[in-house]
Amino acid sequence: GGQEITCRNNGCLKRYTEATDGPLACQFHPGEPVFQGGMRRWSCCNAWARDWETFLALPGCVRGRHTPGRAEGEHPPSA
Repeated sequence: GGQEITCRNNGCLKRYTEATDGPLACQFHPGEPVFQGGMRRWSCCNAWARDWETFLALPGCVRGRHTPGRAEGEHPPSA
């Protein structure tokens, strides 16, 4: 199935291949994280949590294609 790539969409971050991507393959948050009074929420859907791990695990509010991040084994470019 091809080289695994990590999706960079907020709330997804799953590994996928070109073969497993599709119009509804990714469930993610298109908005930005908002930090307010010890709470964390997504600007797109107002899903919220107190702790970081729970916040990152909140299911995405929209579906679409994955957005490629780095391929497995690929290193980030040097600054």
